[in-house]
Amino acid sequence: MLNVSSPDTDLYQYRKKNCSKLIPPKASVPLHLTCGIGSSIGGKVCLPPLNTRSFFTAQLRHPLLGNASNQLLRSSLREFAVRNKPVVFVGDGISKQNTDALLCEIMRTDLVTLEGSNGPIDANYSIRWKASKLKLDVHYMKLTNMYDNGENEVAEARRIRRARRKALSNSTDPASERNVTKVALSMTLPAIQSRVRSIIESHGNGIVLVVNVGVWYNSRELFRTELPDLLAWMNDLSAVHNSTVYFRETAAQHWNHTSSGYFDKDYAEARWDNGTCTPVGDATPEFDWRNTDVYHIITNGAFTNINLMPFRDITLPLFNMHPSSSVLSGRHNEDCTHYCYFPQMWQTVWFHLYEAAFGKQAPIDYSFAAETQRRRLLRNV
Repeated sequence: MLNVSSPDTDLYQYRKKNCSKLIPPKASVPLHLTCGIGSSIGGKVCLPPLNTRSFFTAQLRHPLLGNASNQLLRSSLREFAVRNKPVVFVGDGISKQNTDALLCEIMRTDLVTLEGSNGPIDANYSIRWKASKLKLDVHYMKLTNMYDNGENEVAEARRIRRARRKALSNSTDPASERNVTKVALSMTLPAIQSRVRSIIESHGNGIVLVVNVGVWYNSRELFRTELPDLLAWMNDLSAVHNSTVYFRETAAQHWNHTSSGYFDKDYAEARWDNGTCTPVGDATPEFDWRNTDVYHIITNGAFTNINLMPFRDITLPLFNMHPSSSVLSGRHNEDCTHYCYFPQMWQTVWFHLYEAAFGKQAPIDYSFAAETQRRRLLRNV
């Protein structure tokens, strides 16, 4: 499904047969998953051409993006269900997009039903196969910083908004002086460790874990200090609990105000806009320290049980696949970190899940999801 088999394919007949299975913009998506054409994380908008069917189907034939089939994913998830081995994603908004993509792609097969809860920092789902009693649990846990759940940042933002409203209204209501209730922006590593422990205990056969953290770290020193705690836990999880663990590389960002494409908070605070999405000026590994440091710490710590999942080089050329600009509270906003939905972006994840399920490489040649990304694993960092 979703595979244009050759350049001679009749696109009219192809769309007639397949596009009815694609979720159109603003459609009712189960559990509010961000997998419609032109959708992105957090309700952000993808403007034309990214939200059009013509662009979406054209991407399916892109020579670099590769095959959009969900065949690998179907096989892998069914095998995990047979083994009663849940799939757990841990990370920021792109990891949530990855979770949504897995659920959306398997839902398009019409072979399963989906149920669960879609919380902002802890989402839990169950996939059930219609023709059997098979069930697979899929979990997402939000992690942006290992030991900071972001509640102080959220509270401060709310205090600022409240102060502005008070100034505009000249309010003397004492309620406006009360402390703002703190709301967590993320889970912490200890909370996730406890949650994963409970999942493993309830299933008894380990898990498949896909983790990423990095984009929220603007301090390289802090990243290097806290990252070993995460990697050591992942390594032990595989050794002791019969789990398969992956660290997925941090995706490329495409902000125009740094040569690496990284977001520069000082730049955004000093201007009325926060920049625009452009090709990365310098794509060498030295400027991509978030991923380079992961490779070094895994090597130096002898964390041999952690599998690396290439992703940065996959997203590097996709500077034009981000949610489009908008104006919020008089401020021009771009999002050059998250991506608009399309199936091929996640093929490398399906490729590695297949390896986790069957202990061998996928039998299909996905150039974009295999050879291109594997070159990053072989680099000298």
